Amino acid sequence: MPFVIRAVLLFVVVLVVSACGNSGSTATSSAGEPLNDATARTSASAGGVSTTLPGFEDAQPAPSESAEAIYGPTAAGDELTLMSFNLRWDNPDDVLSWSDRLPAIVTMLNEKRPIVLGVQEALAHQVDDLDTALADYDWVGVGRDDGVAAGEFAAIFFRRDAMELVDTANFWLSETPEVPSRGWDAALERIVTWAELRPTGSDQALFVFNTHFDHEGVLARANSAELLAERVGLIAGRQQAVVMGDLNELPESSSLGPLRALLSDARVGAPITDDVGSFNAFLSATGLWNIDYIFHQGGEAIRFETIDDNYGIDFISDHFPIEAVVRF
Repeated sequence: MPFVIRAVLLFVVVLVVSACGNSGSTATSSAGEPLNDATARTSASAGGVSTTLPGFEDAQPAPSESAEAIYGPTAAGDELTLMSFNLRWDNPDDVLSWSDRLPAIVTMLNEKRPIVLGVQEALAHQVDDLDTALADYDWVGVGRDDGVAAGEFAAIFFRRDAMELVDTANFWLSETPEVPSRGWDAALERIVTWAELRPTGSDQALFVFNTHFDHEGVLARANSAELLAERVGLIAGRQQAVVMGDLNELPESSSLGPLRALLSDARVGAPITDDVGSFNAFLSATGLWNIDYIFHQGGEAIRFETIDDNYGIDFISDHFPIEAVVRF
């Protein structure tokens, strides 16, 4: 997108946010980024959306080896529905509370029935609410603050009838990834939860990695992408893998280069796709920016969708869920 057009769009967003915000209340990140985070305690309802975008560096080239070159021709295998969803932490200052949004979220999930669902910003009681509502799903994950239940989860839910859990673990996006920790210039602790799943009736493993990159730390996001790509290689090798989450980076950012060099972007590769912004800030029915991703190693993306349908409430979160159908 040309710089002039981006500048005009940002000016419009500033006007919208100013009009919608409560008088006398403003909140932005110290880095001035337009990206939300749960424990940063900012909300669109309180004028908490900054308007300085991350860098627009050229994206890295596509992987040099195609999936077909590595795995052989794609057969008519299983089509797996994958969903990534920043469901917004339970912020009492939001115009739309968690109790308001939960029924609509459950309606959406019961309609879409993803086989694998990665959620971000979920606090322990929000995970429990989803666990109660989604009776045929199991889940894995821990709180990022203490590795148990404190702070946000990057939980992975999976349908019990379609997937069997083989293994799971967590690591932190920091210089000390094996323990709860804050990395580089990050404002908050950041965690990756991964699960090795086996589709019912198959001997093929699928490794799923779910995460939420920092909203302020520019260096933290770049280093997080490098660490995550490295761990995908170590844990999954060249087996089938999925990386999903809120990466707080635009598609143009060179920070995503290590992931793009290893994995394919479902939004880009699927023949049926869209360009709806995944981050809506509780303001834009058509979305503002794409900062949520589903990457895959192996397989073929069949369809990608940003789920912006109405489920009886204006917004089910300040992010739209994204969904990809990948044939492995």
